[in-house]
Amino acid sequence: MNLSPELQQEIEQISTSLGISPEQFILETLIDKISSLKQQSVSSITISTEYTQQNSHLQNKDGILVIETATLDQINFDEILEEIHKIL
Repeated sequence: MNLSPELQQEIEQISTSLGISPEQFILETLIDKISSLKQQSVSSITISTEYTQQNSHLQNKDGILVIETATLDQINFDEILEEIHKIL
């Protein structure tokens, strides 16, 4: 792997504190992250499917939640953005 020196140092510090090799730390971290992402994906699909079935104005199109609304032509988005910039 081509990691920055800073990241390599962080990995070495953490793995040393855990009593494992940097390679083992990277492997375990990747396994945990992949598992977490898979679980989130399944949960997200389940929640999205249940929610869209209950709310007919919502649709799941290719994994993207789409909200059916009336036309938004009457909304002045430039004005809204100007107001937000004033607040910030």
